[in-house]
Amino acid sequence: MKIVSGAALSADIKALGCVMQTVPRDATNACPSKEWMIGFGLYCRQYQPAKPESGEGGDCDDAAIWCVNEARKAALADVDCRGHGFAVCYCQVALSVADDEGNLFGLNGIPGGTDHVTILIRCDDDLWYFFEPQTGLFCLAKAVIDSGGVGLCFVLV
Repeated sequence: MKIVSGAALSADIKALGCVMQTVPRDATNACPSKEWMIGFGLYCRQYQPAKPESGEGGDCDDAAIWCVNEARKAALADVDCRGHGFAVCYCQVALSVADDEGNLFGLNGIPGGTDHVTILIRCDDDLWYFFEPQTGLFCLAKAVIDSGGVGLCFVLV
């Protein structure tokens, strides 16, 4: 785990290419490990209430709120995280439909062509990941943004 300042978190989000963001509430933020994120993905896949593979339409904003809450509970259980915010952020994105060659976009199992609410996590490897609470999958955020797979990106820290 790594602790970063709220100012650094904010600067990182801007550098990532996010168009809008809120100001971090916490002066310092704990960044989980990638291993934690992998385990959390398995947890989300099992317990997240709106599972698309079960035929449910899936309510992405409720799933994202649930995910941030569950991540915060996990952070509070870790003595090293107490007194810090947690770099697991609610994020609204515009998913593109296709690139210039006609390749369809999606994000971690969610089809493109719509607005979508997901999670943005800064891990202790100094990289940001889009994390999907409905599937437990994740990918490097910068690569998706640079590819045009995500347009407008609003982050609530």
